[in-house]
Amino acid sequence: MPATIRWIGNALAVKQLNTITPANVNIGDLFNVIMNGKTITFTATAGTVANVTAGLVALLSATEEPEFKEVAWTDNTTAILAESNTAGMPFTQTSSASGGTATLVTSATTANAGPNVWSTATNWDPLAAPVNADDVYIDSSTVPILYDLDQNAVTLNSL
Repeated sequence: MPATIRWIGNALAVKQLNTITPANVNIGDLFNVIMNGKTITFTATAGTVANVTAGLVALLSATEEPEFKEVAWTDNTTAILAESNTAGMPFTQTSSASGGTATLVTSATTANAGPNVWSTATNWDPLAAPVNADDVYIDSSTVPILYDLDQNAVTLNSL
């Protein structure tokens, strides 16, 4: 059933957190963290996950590439934690590995949310992001919608 939805921008800002987990590590395997088409690569110097997490975190923390500097990189020896420095500001990060059966998997541990995010339910009245056939109103809010703007999968009745 179509609903009338109004933008209110009331959500609390939440920091995005990704977990990046290496596995099947052998000396010489390549482990890549990618953001905005830029790649940081670590070559394993020991056949351990801890070697990869420590090596990648050192490289990620030292880079001058701006997109990587917007994230705090933490080595917890079994995985890398990538947390946005600014709550409510998303980042796009992927990972890959090559060599043997090596893997480097990124999973979203905590999704970005905040007052500027289209898909955050608490930014809307009633408390749900717009879906197909909804009538959406963005009145004179002082809170801009900055993130999650690609809503091409949703066909609104009106905007």
